[in-house]
Amino acid sequence: MRGSALERHSTVDLAHDSSSLSRARDSKSKKFIRRIVIRLMHWRRHGRVVVLFFLLLGFFWLLLGKTYPYRDLDLDRPASASHERLRGTPRSAAGLPAARVNALRASYLQLLKQDNACISLAQTQQPNAQTEWQLHDLEVQNQSADLDTWNELHGDEPPVQTIWQRVDIKELKHAVANLPTNAWTRIGQERTNAVFLGRAVHMNHSKPGVESINLIMSDNAAHNVYVFPWWWDENVSPFRKLVMRVLCEVMAPLGYGANTERHLLRVQLARMAPHSAINMHQDSGKWAEDAHRLHVPLIVPKEANGDGHYYFEVRIPNNSKSMKKGKRMVNAYLRNITVDEGLVFELNNVLAHRLSVGKDERVHLLVDFLENPLPPKRIVVLDRAQRCMYGKKDKLLFSRKQYGVDC
Repeated sequence: MRGSALERHSTVDLAHDSSSLSRARDSKSKKFIRRIVIRLMHWRRHGRVVVLFFLLLGFFWLLLGKTYPYRDLDLDRPASASHERLRGTPRSAAGLPAARVNALRASYLQLLKQDNACISLAQTQQPNAQTEWQLHDLEVQNQSADLDTWNELHGDEPPVQTIWQRVDIKELKHAVANLPTNAWTRIGQERTNAVFLGRAVHMNHSKPGVESINLIMSDNAAHNVYVFPWWWDENVSPFRKLVMRVLCEVMAPLGYGANTERHLLRVQLARMAPHSAINMHQDSGKWAEDAHRLHVPLIVPKEANGDGHYYFEVRIPNNSKSMKKGKRMVNAYLRNITVDEGLVFELNNVLAHRLSVGKDERVHLLVDFLENPLPPKRIVVLDRAQRCMYGKKDKLLFSRKQYGVDC
């Protein structure tokens, strides 16, 4: 009896000790948390401001990062039929089954061999013919992206505009002028072409009122090059033949010959609506660093015909001249460059530039090309009505299932 009572007493003592130990631990943790809270509350001058700043930063990140870039989407649009049909099948970079993607790529590469406008031209012209113009040195050109850096490294002006030659654009201009108005819209493009999503913020900020039709488009990193249906499918659009007639002629002196089309990184038709403007901006990204930018003006309003002024201005670094940028003066000035229909020129697009039109529209063919041909594995041929995201961040924030994104 005495032994059992002693055991019960020892058991009670052990339970009491363990409970007191746990209470001591709880009190220590509570004191620690209370100490942190008190310090934060007493840190009146900076603490609350810092906490409020991060809360607001997180709120705006959610607002701008997830909602605002996709305000151009038709949110009521269900996932596309192809998306529903292909769900669960192995996908490639284009979001389609690998067999379909390989078939489209093989068909396009075969098209380059059979229907190549540059082959006959290359046979009649000598490659590497002498010209009065030279390609911009991309290494030097990229240094001009920062005004201060350029002025420190160089004493002269960077390359700005190099006029190549005048070319016949009659057929291409006629085809562009006869496009219906809705052909330039995202909804119109989505019906017969493919579309890139996730660029609404950038376009609305720097290029309000500007509409474009993508024929060939790269991602921002210039890794994959996407060939759009309006380029490869002649039943949808005649622009591949019309554009290549122009490019084969103006790029013939480069000696690319039959491989000219494989040098193309981006091909776009860009339209400025009447009374619109492109704000001062610089093209940036790996694609802008690696490619030469060609402008082929197709429809250019004359100053006398517009009720507003028309200009194409570039900000040029120069130690001897200065201009006002915001509240400070910078060693640079603005130059209005030469633009005329059919006059092809290379532009240093890493320099800041801006454009404006009056009551008449303006349309340019924009071409970005590489000095080395693209390997076939980096060419992705898109099918009709495909939806693609432009950047990696957009893909992470975007729901394939909700918006029917195919790639």
